[in-house]
Amino acid sequence: MRKYILLLIFILAVSSCKKVNDEPADIEGIPGLKIETILTGYDIIWGMDFLPDGSLVFGEKRGKLYIRKEGSVTEITGFPQVNPKNQGGLLDIRIHPEYAVNGWIYACYTEAKLEN
Repeated sequence: MRKYILLLIFILAVSSCKKVNDEPADIEGIPGLKIETILTGYDIIWGMDFLPDGSLVFGEKRGKLYIRKEGSVTEITGFPQVNPKNQGGLLDIRIHPEYAVNGWIYACYTEAKLEN
């Protein structure tokens, strides 16, 4: 009897499902997407954020930090050594909300173990 009740519930659930409309949705007024490759030739780019002027700050998992401004890319030097093994490395980057005032860029990374 229990099997029949479950079967009945299943049939009711399936029969009450609405048929998906095969016609394309009206997307008038919705902006289109344009996909454009802006960087190539880098190792695993893991984190990125935009500066107020639209420049892109991005990092490679292996520990290199870069800025792309007006089409050219420059490495930001002086970043601590990272341990890029397994789940480690230079992970995420965020620009401080008051970057224009303080110039701060936050980075999440795995510190390389220094040998004594």
